[in-house]
Order: sequence, then structure tokens, then C-alpha cells
Amino acid sequence: MKFSHTILLLSLTVAISACDDDKKNKQLTSKSSNGIYSGSISGGNAGFNGNERAIVFNNKLIVLSTVNSITQVFDTDITLNDTKNNRLAGTAEYFNISTSTPALMTFSGRFDSGKTLNGTFTDSSNAPAISPATISLTLNKSLYEKKANKSITKGIWSGTYGSSANTMTITVDSDGIFTGSDTETCQYTGTIKPASSQYNVYNVTLNNNVNIGCVSLADNNYTGLAWIEGNNNNSLVFSVSNGNNNRTIIFNKQ
Repeated sequence: MKFSHTILLLSLTVAISACDDDKKNKQLTSKSSNGIYSGSISGGNAGFNGNERAIVFNNKLIVLSTVNSITQVFDTDITLNDTKNNRLAGTAEYFNISTSTPALMTFSGRFDSGKTLNGTFTDSSNAPAISPATISLTLNKSLYEKKANKSITKGIWSGTYGSSANTMTITVDSDGIFTGSDTETCQYTGTIKPASSQYNVYNVTLNNNVNIGCVSLADNNYTGLAWIEGNNNNSLVFSVSNGNNNRTIIFNKQ
């Protein structure tokens, strides 16, 4: 009987240890900072307006600002490099539609799980005008926890981009596949599908028909994230990059 108790105790110890290991493994990712945020960017002379949007999903942080139709985007790959203090680190590409080449930047930040995300983007190549840029963001928990669904994205969406307010329109079917065009003669195909059934996050792909003289996007293989806003799910925030260019649009449902 004593031998049985010893086996039982050993089994419980192993089980508890395994649970502790699982908890540690979960802490070793950036997923705890996942969410949709709003807040401000300050620093540099890039004209940030203090009304920025951001999304964190797994190891991707996208921060976007639109001022006078000029879209500025920090597309960032992040890791959780200090589990004790919830600190994030990463590398970012800063896109501004008025420049032809993205600026390379580094990111250092900290999140308070379920509440805030703060950090700084620092120039690592050619962006002294915006460096350092500091973000101060607050989680929009209710928006993030709206469940993604392909039926929400189905339909016709239209939005403007660029300083000359070009218009892009896409038609999304019930499987999340879309076709579209814009006023710069570009024609598009792509997908927008739930990244998680539990949260308001969608994976996006975008390709452009480069054979018809498209001006603004002359290459392909864009990937990124999107989310739905608005009381009637009538706004789609959409940001995709391929390392060379970025297309970020806030679509309205038609």
C-alpha cells in the first residue's frame, strides 16, 4: 500500500510539473499581447495625428496612421524577449506612400496584458524624420472579441488611398475570395479569411494583375491582417505588405 502511495505521489508531482511547463511555454510567446488597439504616436516630424489604430496577432504588430489621406504604417515582426516584464522586441518596416522605399526600424516595447501596449520605434537605416516614434496604445477588448465570420466580410467594399484619394473596390464572396480594381487601372485577386474563430482578426492575401499597366502596385505576394469596425460591421481595416510596398485601406461596405 505504501508503494502505491509513492507511485500516486510521483504521478501527481509529474502532472503538476507538466502543467507548470505548459504555463511557461505559453508565456514564451507574444500572444498575450494579441488584440486591437487605439491610441497615439508621437515623435519625429511625420505628422502623426494622435488617433492611430493597431493590431497585434501572434508575432505581428501593425500600427497605422492616416493624415490628410497620407497613410503611414509600421509593419513589425515581434517576439516576447522578457517574459517576466512582458517586454517585446522586433524589427519594423515603416511605409509612407509619399516615399518609394520602406524605412527599416527596430521596436522595443512592453504590454500590460489585456490593457495597454507602449513602445518605441527607432531608426536603423534611413528614417531620421520619424525616429524615435513612441506609441501609446490601449486595448479595445470588445472590438477584438467580436468573432470573425466570413459572412461578415461578404459583399462589396470600397475605400480611398493615397494623397490623390484613389479608390479601390473589392467584391468578397462567401468563401472569402475577392476580386477588385482601383482608379489607377489595377486589378486584384485575393482572400480574406478568419485567422481565428474567436477573435476579430482576418488573414489577407492580395495579388495584382501586373500585365495591365498598374501604377501603384507593380508587384505581388502581399500578405497581412484585417479587422472589422463599426456598429453595423460596415468598416474593414485592411493592411498588407510584401517587403517592398504596403497597401492599407479603410474600406466601407457598399
